[in-house]
Amino acid sequence: MTGKIEISIMIPILNEEKYIEHTVNSVINGTENIETMELLLVDGGSTDNTLNILQRLSEKHQFIKILHNKKREIAPALNLAIKESKGKFIVRMDAHAEFPKNYVNILIDALKEMPDEVANVGGTLETKSMSGNIVGETIAIVSSSKLGVGNTLFRTEKISELRYVDTVPYGTFRKDALLSVGCFNEHVGTSEDLELNNKLRSAGYKIAMIPNVSFVYFCRENFRPFIAQQFDNGSCVMNKNSFSKSFYKLRHYIPMAFTLYLISLTIIAFSQLSLLKIIATLPFALYVFIAIILGLANAIQKSNPLFIITVPIILLTLHLSYGLGSIYGLLQIPFPFLRSMKRK
Repeated sequence: MTGKIEISIMIPILNEEKYIEHTVNSVINGTENIETMELLLVDGGSTDNTLNILQRLSEKHQFIKILHNKKREIAPALNLAIKESKGKFIVRMDAHAEFPKNYVNILIDALKEMPDEVANVGGTLETKSMSGNIVGETIAIVSSSKLGVGNTLFRTEKISELRYVDTVPYGTFRKDALLSVGCFNEHVGTSEDLELNNKLRSAGYKIAMIPNVSFVYFCRENFRPFIAQQFDNGSCVMNKNSFSKSFYKLRHYIPMAFTLYLISLTIIAFSQLSLLKIIATLPFALYVFIAIILGLANAIQKSNPLFIITVPIILLTLHLSYGLGSIYGLLQIPFPFLRSMKRK
C-alpha cells in the first residue's frame, strides 16, 4: 500500500464465522482501487473461527488491518476504528451483509460532490436469508414490511431521488464531522447509529439517502437469535436515560404498547364482561387478519403456502420480543441491578 489513504472502511465483528468471509470478499471484489484504501476489521473477542478467517484474509490482502475491541460491543468497536483510521472518509459496514459492485465508490463520489454540510450518505437495504430456510425467509419478509418495522424508509422502500433523512443504514461519513460530535455514543446499546445521526443533525449537518444504492443484509435465521436480537433492540429504547433521547420515533414504542395490550387482553379474558371481551379483542383480530393477508400475498408471490402460517407467527414473535425487551428496559430504570441482555 503506497500513497496517502483517503478512505477507511470499518466492520465491527463478533462471532461471525458464517458470514464474515462472504462479506469481506463482497467488499474487496466490488470496490475499485481498494488497494489504496484501508479495511479495518474490528473483532470483539470472537470465540468461534472468526479470528482465523480474519487472519487468513489479512495475510492475503495488505490493506486489511485487524483491530481488537476489548469492550466487545458495536459502538466501542466503531470508535476504535475511527481512532485508528487514516482516511478522511469513513465507510461503516456490517458483518451480516453483502455489498454490490461499486457500493463504496458510489457513496464516496456522492459525498465528495455534496456540500460540507452533508456529513453522511447511504442507501437502502434489502433483507434476505442466507440459508433460505423457511424461518429465515419469513424473518426477511417481516423485516421488510411496514407492518413489521413501521415507516423505516431504508428497509421498506426504494427511492428514485435524493432525500434528506433522519438516518441511513450504516453510512459513509466525513471523518471531521464524526470527530466534531464525539463519534459514537457507547452507552445507547444497539441504537448507536440513530444516536449518532441525531447528533449530526443537531449540529447542523445533513444526512442524505442516495437513490439506486442498496446492499443485502442477512437476517437471523432461527427463532432463538432472532428473539434475542429483538429483545435487545427493544430494551435499548426504554432503559436508563432513554427519555432524553429524542432520536427514538413513535414506531420504537408501539411494540411495547402492543405487548401491554396483549397482557391486558389476557386479564380481560378472565372477566365476566362479555361485551368488554369482544371490544378488547377486535384490535388483535384485525392484527391477525392483516398478518394473514401479508402471509397470503407472499405465499402466492413465492409459491409457498407455508408463509400463510409462518408470517403471522414471526410477526407476532418480532413485536412481542421487542415489546418485552422494552418493558424489561423500563424496569431497569427503578431496578438498575437488572442486567442488560448481551447478544453473543
